[in-house]
Amino acid sequence: MAYLRLRQICLVADTLEPLVADLCQVLGLTVCHRDPGVERFGLHNALLRIGNSFIEVVAPLSDSRGDGTAATRHLALGKTMGSKLLGSSWTTPRSSSFFR
Repeated sequence: MAYLRLRQICLVADTLEPLVADLCQVLGLTVCHRDPGVERFGLHNALLRIGNSFIEVVAPLSDSRGDGTAATRHLALGKTMGSKLLGSSWTTPRSSSFFR
């Protein structure tokens, strides 16, 4: 039987650390990784592990590199403070009947 597993949820925030701190405190999580490579897209991020899945929080950089990013445009559409669901990634194990 094939099944899908939620691998990652990405949240976008105006500023990174307040949301990350709230998630860590409320859910009892810790940051497991920060990817410096997302800076080339005008972002910074934090990954929080939940079992074998992740919550990723991204935010535009506060300098001009954060202007015009997809995250900035997404936040502008919401017209509200706080985080927004940006996307999710689904995986299906190769051992499932889906691939047979």
